[in-house]
Amino acid sequence: MDVAGRLARDRLLFANAVRKSVASDFANDVRKPVEGELMDVPAHRPPAAVLTALSLAVLSYGLMQTMLVPAIGAVQRDLDTGPAAASWAVLSAPLLAGALLTPPAGWLADRYGRKRVLLCALALHLAGTLGAISAPDIGALIACRAVQGVSLALLPLSLAVVREAVPADRVPFGVALLAGLFTGTAGAGLLLGGLLSDHASWRWLFVVGAVVVTAALAATAAFVPARRPAPRAPGGVRSLLTHRPLAIAHLGAFLLGVNQFMLYALLPRLAESTAGHGFGATVTGAALMLLPGTLITIPVSWSVARIGRAVGTRVPFAAGLALAAGGAALLAFVHGSLVQVGAVYLISSVGYGLAMAALPRLVDEASPPAHSGAANSVNAVARTIGGAIGGQVAAFALAAFTVPATTIPTDTAYVVAFLVAAAVLVPAVLIARLRTTPVSR
Repeated sequence: MDVAGRLARDRLLFANAVRKSVASDFANDVRKPVEGELMDVPAHRPPAAVLTALSLAVLSYGLMQTMLVPAIGAVQRDLDTGPAAASWAVLSAPLLAGALLTPPAGWLADRYGRKRVLLCALALHLAGTLGAISAPDIGALIACRAVQGVSLALLPLSLAVVREAVPADRVPFGVALLAGLFTGTAGAGLLLGGLLSDHASWRWLFVVGAVVVTAALAATAAFVPARRPAPRAPGGVRSLLTHRPLAIAHLGAFLLGVNQFMLYALLPRLAESTAGHGFGATVTGAALMLLPGTLITIPVSWSVARIGRAVGTRVPFAAGLALAAGGAALLAFVHGSLVQVGAVYLISSVGYGLAMAALPRLVDEASPPAHSGAANSVNAVARTIGGAIGGQVAAFALAAFTVPATTIPTDTAYVVAFLVAAAVLVPAVLIARLRTTPVSR
């Protein structure tokens, strides 16, 4: 081969080498993201925008959880049904469906992506809300409320998203923000439900809910970043129940739910009762009695992040449980007027704010990132089951002590019920003091 031929061959080999090198570099640049990396573009989302979207999601759940409670009587009259069916539509159907759907939702979120499952849950929540607006009979309303039950998963899913989409130094604040909104909007829902029930149709409650859910769906789609699921962690689903730190958090949530929903059942009935021990308040008046306590949970919840950094998360958790128990015990002896009940309820509400904001942090500290969604979902279900039991315990206590030949509860019934609500939290206060070791990050 002459010199010209060798030069031509060398140039061809060099060009092929350069082309392969560039192609390899380009392939590396456009590789698929690995576990935990952002799937969407742009990769960065302002923490304020993310937290706003998640706050709307939690707000939509918190409002619809309680907003319909004051309208039970109106639903019963409008749809020509009995009290049991109306109670199923307002309370039992969404609670039961939520308890069944939330753990699978958490597991799917950890496996296939939390934003994806959060959007699906919001879409189902919106579908159930829109259907309830025009429900022609009680059966249709129960079905729509059951679909709305998936909204129970919105809080644990949002907490899991905070953990992966917000800078580490903002995570405690984000968790406290969502927990405070959840606790605070429950009381706001009662007040709003009372006002609309007194002056408009109960169907307008679902119109308001649909507006909030739509805003949450749009904000989540726009501002919440999507991530690939984290690598699977050892331990499996069973560890979400048997790992001691998680078991303590779940038991605490369960007992807190019993106490909380006992007071939700007892206090409005006491305020609205026209018997000698009641105050004859309207639905709106009863909600206003609880409003100061409800509102105070929001700033209290926000303070938990700072308290936790200073002394650890177990301290506000145990203190919150103790205050909730103390408030219930004090109500047994101080419930002579609306002002007294509202003032004492403030004590329990401070406890709820502390404990509810500390619970997600305890769950996150005790669970690996790959199981965060499922662990928070189990915790939410534990509280929901406790709430369902608490409502029944309150009803049983009121039925056990009645005025002779009537179904009107006596003052003794309320005293016993308040003491029981306090007593159920004693084990939770004791176990909250147990020392646990957080999962290493």
